[in-house]
Amino acid sequence: MAVQLDCPSALLSCLPRVDTVKDWREEQMPASGKDWDVKHFVVKGRSMRWDETTVQRANAPSAQGLFCFTLYQMPQYFLREPSKTVRLPGAVGKYVVLAQRKRCVLRYDRRARTSLCLQSCAHRCSRSAVWSFAQDFLRRSVLSTSGGC
Repeated sequence: MAVQLDCPSALLSCLPRVDTVKDWREEQMPASGKDWDVKHFVVKGRSMRWDETTVQRANAPSAQGLFCFTLYQMPQYFLREPSKTVRLPGAVGKYVVLAQRKRCVLRYDRRARTSLCLQSCAHRCSRSAVWSFAQDFLRRSVLSTSGGC
């Protein structure tokens, strides 16, 4: 009987990276409607915040980044890049934006065998988002000799 000693790491290392948008399904953001509450995730220096914006500004050709469209308390998150717009979970969108800016959002302490997630990204974190954090983190850090952020 064959045994895989580090099965979770082996499985996670086979998954695609979470911070690349090219393999995700394209989906358009809402282009009209007066009832939308629209916010743009802004990262400046060490601060992160959601800035109010409009549907028109979010859909402008020059607009890029993570946008949250809320209607009837149901948020929808979209990541706009120059070549593509995709819909994704908010925590994954924050992770992608922060990872693109080389911000550490997940840390692993090998001695204590614990991982820490940046609080801003953990807010409303779904299982799929946690899985996405873990897969990319393990691929970048734990499987390498560097030890992470």
